[in-house]
Amino acid sequence: MEVAAETARFLTRAKRVDVLAHIDADGITSASIASMALDRAGIDHSVHFIKKLDPEAIEKINLCESDAVWLVDLGSGSYSLLEHRGVCISDHHAPNFNGQTCLTAYFGRHVNPHLHGKDGSVEICGAGVTYLVARMMDERNKDLSYLAIVGAVGDFQDSGECRLIGINRHILQDAEEMGVIRASTDIRLFGRETRPLARMLQYSSDPFLPGLTGNYSNCKETLQILGLIPDDGVFEGDAPEGDDSMGSNRRWIDLDHEEKKRLTSWLCEFLLHNGLGSRAVRRLIGEVYVLPREEEGTPLHDAKEFATLLNACGRYGKAGMGMEVCKGDRNQHLKEALTMLGSHRRYLSESIGLLTYPNPSRVGAEGDASQIGTGKVPDDSIVILPFGKNIRYFQADERIPDTIVGIVAGMYLGSNQEIADRPLIGMAPVQDDPEKVKVSARGTKELVRMGLDLARAMRLASERVGGIGGGHAIAAGATIERGREEDFLEEIESIVGNQLSDANREA
Repeated sequence: MEVAAETARFLTRAKRVDVLAHIDADGITSASIASMALDRAGIDHSVHFIKKLDPEAIEKINLCESDAVWLVDLGSGSYSLLEHRGVCISDHHAPNFNGQTCLTAYFGRHVNPHLHGKDGSVEICGAGVTYLVARMMDERNKDLSYLAIVGAVGDFQDSGECRLIGINRHILQDAEEMGVIRASTDIRLFGRETRPLARMLQYSSDPFLPGLTGNYSNCKETLQILGLIPDDGVFEGDAPEGDDSMGSNRRWIDLDHEEKKRLTSWLCEFLLHNGLGSRAVRRLIGEVYVLPREEEGTPLHDAKEFATLLNACGRYGKAGMGMEVCKGDRNQHLKEALTMLGSHRRYLSESIGLLTYPNPSRVGAEGDASQIGTGKVPDDSIVILPFGKNIRYFQADERIPDTIVGIVAGMYLGSNQEIADRPLIGMAPVQDDPEKVKVSARGTKELVRMGLDLARAMRLASERVGGIGGGHAIAAGATIERGREEDFLEEIESIVGNQLSDANREA
């Protein structure tokens, strides 16, 4: 890709580079790749993590005194507002051409798959695009390919086909050649390395397991019936002290081949028996990615769990800590990151527990929460309500920070099939700016197949109420002024309705 080579040449000539990145796993891996490539080139640089590219951030970029400003995993949606002569972008989000007067300038040092007919939502992530630039800077950077894979699975790019596709497969080939990633076919449930089996089943959302997802007791009982965990204590034969590989906390990686086959076969039959069909069965097994140089049984050994650790760092203001782990720190930064991961998991569980979806027959079309106060919905619940015919939403409070409201919305939507027929919109006050509201939208693969494009919907709806937004077809975000929430919901309800009805007409 010539534009990646041009960007690499420009960066290697710079004396000073400022790197700006998003705070999620893809952003942190992108920043890590950029920083390590600049380190190896001997180029002075600093890394800054931001939640969004708002007018204040854009002004700082335009006034920056560095030779180059390298935006990774962000920037394409605001390219027309960037005036710094040394701007470089490696992003995968849908570009916004609004206001761009020079199309040639738009393509210069702007590396984005969408500008070359590729789908950045599934074929390559921000870290992948940044890796392409880094490899053009120096062939030695081929060993950074594993971070691009972590970024890709962190952005769920393996979800649609149960494997990485597109440009990601070329990056995967690099990673396998370097011995930094090993791909194999295995169960796709999250937590294969670190979660006890019962927890792995309890938190499964892809595929959804009726009666098991969200029900720890049923999961534990099922595993006991299958003979995979003991009714009490451990199986015959004492395990070494501190080793629970034979106890109730057995993990997927603790099972032998026969035991894995037994559980997998049972899950396949279970899905078919519950009417979820062959598609759900196919989603149970897929390609998984491990980092063979990391210790087995730790979050760093599995690419998806590594990405979750990075998300935990970024969502709670410690993105720099996550970057240090990516760059090789296995001491204090890793120890703190693992503590952050534990807190993140507990916080997500508690936040999801706050959400309630009442019986639809008791909730009016425009969101009359008539069940609150009846004893059927706890008074302290955050209620998910319909808005019109095309979306559902919830209004979070300070109990769900704006940095995780999108994750919470996605996890709740993924684990509750009864609301999977519409996108879910979550709104939360911005922690460092109480006059702003963060809006996160999540859809499903089926809705996207039906025509849903949340990136476009969020961008248009937010612009119409004076905000900014963008993202991907299945997941997007926006920031709007406090007090404009209902106006925003009206706009996006209409846009989503048109998207889905247009697709139905074409079908």
